Amino acid sequence: SKSFKGFHVTARVPNSSTTVGKFTATANTKVLTCNPTSNAITHKNNDDKSSVTFNWTAPKKFKGKVEFRATIVKEFKEFYTNVRSAQVTIS
Repeated sequence: SKSFKGFHVTARVPNSSTTVGKFTATANTKVLTCNPTSNAITHKNNDDKSSVTFNWTAPKKFKGKVEFRATIVKEFKEFYTNVRSAQVTIS
């Protein structure tokens, strides 16, 4: 099955640990504040999911590339870390 139980996503400057932007919670998601901003998003429950949708806003004066990095939990003992999106250019 292609369903999964949970996820954790951050937006980062590529090849860096610097998080950028701010997430806004949507249905079945919750925002995590790891530094001064709402810079990570995760699941609200461990129900089976086939997809998730969330909102992310770039910082006002940011220009450059961003990539989204995720941990995806298929089951308690099966999970995938450092899953990276294609880079997105913010201009």
